[in-house]
Amino acid sequence: MLSFYSRFAECAERFPDGIAIEMQRNSGLESFSYSELRQMAESVGSWLAENGFRPGTRCAILAANGPRWVAAYLGIIAAGSAHPGDVGQHGGHSLHVRHYIRSEGRHAYP
Repeated sequence: MLSFYSRFAECAERFPDGIAIEMQRNSGLESFSYSELRQMAESVGSWLAENGFRPGTRCAILAANGPRWVAAYLGIIAAGSAHPGDVGQHGGHSLHVRHYIRSEGRHAYP
């Protein structure tokens, strides 16, 4: 069975110029092709690996939802790290996130 990231990479191979994600902003429509999104995701995954994040390392994304959040999420999956879910938009989760990050012993702010 293919993983979520493998299926995404398959789509990026088949439809490199196709729109993978878009978001309406005040300044207009922001969109990324499958190849652009894959490039951003693999950049995040490489950065994680280069900075000591091994497969299974817990990661959290503390950011507003948007195309770059999706790229970060895909990059974490590509690196084999575990992701607990979207914690960036829930103010009550900050104590839980601090404990979660402390228990892993790594902090990253690329």
